[in-house]
Amino acid sequence: MSRSLAARLLPAALVAASLPFAVPAVAAADTVAEINDQIVVRHRASLTAGARADVRADADVTLERRLPLTGVEVVAVGDEPRGDALRALQSDPDVLWAEPNRVVRAATTDEFWNLQWGLENDGASGVADADVDAPDAWATSRGTGVTVGVVDTGVASSHPDLAGQLETGENLIADGHVTAEDGNGHGTHVAGTIVAAENAIGVVGVAPAAKVKAYRVLNDVGVGSSADVAAGFASAGAAGLRIVNASLGAPQPTLAETQAITSNPNTLFVVAAGNAGINVDAGGVYPCAYTFANVLCVGASDINDEVASYSNRGSVSVDLFAPGDQIASTWLADGYMYSSGTSMASPMVAGAAALILASHPGASTADVRAALLTSVDHPAALATVSVTGGRLNAAQALLSVPTPTPTPIPTPTPIPTPTPTPTPIPTPTPIPIPPSTPAPSPLPTPTPTPTPAPAPAATPIPVVDGSPADVPLPPLPSLEFPAGGEFPAGGDEPIGDEAREALPAARLSHVRTMSVKGRPRAIRFQLSAAGTVSVVVQRRGAAGKFRTIKARARTLALGAGPQTLGIGRQASGLGLPRGVWKVALRGPTGRGTVTLHLR
Repeated sequence: MSRSLAARLLPAALVAASLPFAVPAVAAADTVAEINDQIVVRHRASLTAGARADVRADADVTLERRLPLTGVEVVAVGDEPRGDALRALQSDPDVLWAEPNRVVRAATTDEFWNLQWGLENDGASGVADADVDAPDAWATSRGTGVTVGVVDTGVASSHPDLAGQLETGENLIADGHVTAEDGNGHGTHVAGTIVAAENAIGVVGVAPAAKVKAYRVLNDVGVGSSADVAAGFASAGAAGLRIVNASLGAPQPTLAETQAITSNPNTLFVVAAGNAGINVDAGGVYPCAYTFANVLCVGASDINDEVASYSNRGSVSVDLFAPGDQIASTWLADGYMYSSGTSMASPMVAGAAALILASHPGASTADVRAALLTSVDHPAALATVSVTGGRLNAAQALLSVPTPTPTPIPTPTPIPTPTPTPTPIPTPTPIPIPPSTPAPSPLPTPTPTPTPAPAPAATPIPVVDGSPADVPLPPLPSLEFPAGGEFPAGGDEPIGDEAREALPAARLSHVRTMSVKGRPRAIRFQLSAAGTVSVVVQRRGAAGKFRTIKARARTLALGAGPQTLGIGRQASGLGLPRGVWKVALRGPTGRGTVTLHLR
């Protein structure tokens, strides 16, 4: 399959050159690892140097440096986990407080961090804290030592943001492929959401120190069979993987999937709820609707902490929600792409599960599942649409894992030594010889074993994101077309007037301004089908007249569904400074204009 438009706009080789102040990947990883082994401590002011040394020795930490704050120093942990040392320091009466040293990023070391609202939302777009609190979770765990199975379309192993993050995958479908290479993009997007590396380029995953093993069960157009999906589940379980992400679904249950899931109770299957925008409590999407204890079904929330318009919901069937709308992640080759759907929400939860297992390797599947469900945030809009009524909070989930209570070993009761009593030797009794061999008893007539009913035929399984995610949102980092032509939605090459006329007419509607605390943040609108949208920007001058600013005009190739055009200076935004602006949008059919007062 040819390279995506995103890959064309963002060659990996150009990233370092475009970021003169970017931290080199190796240096960034070393720095992050060093910080994640540190604790900031404040001692009582009256404590002597010798007493401070004793406190450090008791907690098995060493002094790194003193800060220009009264009684405050940075210490490094020894061989024990940082959490153990932190608890030891916090319980010491000579310590006023102790906290993890945290990684602080200038828009993180990864270029598109400011677009990853699902991991940390500062309120610049949407609702502040409508996220999974990933940076807070990383202070405790980054997923080291955990591998997540991704049962999907495969993964692009050459992607620079996934370098070193992948184990050798398996291709389980007979379509000429030998490896688990992705020819669709969906599986690569899912993998990036889970484990994209923090390496000064692109995006970062929920569990950037974990790994992914791809099981290719869907072909290059995102379709497969229930038998192949079951094979992927079984193979991941046989490999000992504790977490599997399945961003796929079909309307019927199957015996093969049932057996694969129930035969691997130590594996947590994190699955997508589907994108029909309906209540699925009566069934309709599998594996989401399975009621097994090791299945976790995830719906998609948006940047405003509300149910994404396309996401399925259900107070019995859907367990929790997670960010899934306009999620930026890895794509084919070296590209990046926005994509929307419950397929994007599910890997958020799978990544959080990896963080839990890395910090609590002895946790059972039930423990991990319970930690994820009992720690959710509770935005009002999600109150009645899932079992928990909440949205994933990875940082709180790490604090919610039950601590196993050690079983006391009973003191053994001493066994008295008996006094041996001599046993008399009995007189042998003669054995009578039977007169003849008894006649054999007839064998009982066997009861015929009923022949089991044949299993239903394998059902083709479309990727659940048939609505929003099959038509990715604008690529990163630019929404502009290259000079010399336009790209059709999802295409790679410029097209002329004749080909453009053959595209289906998309209607543009519902143009409105999205504001946060009274300040405009973005322009939202709808497209009925994939198509192009022209943007004309005017600024009001001193005389009150509006003047067109050609440098800010652009033409966008967009997929069907809800769209967001940022007003600020983010990669996909218009970059409008203070002033009064008019922004006119025009689609193949339909138009709309908004006036923005930016202060």
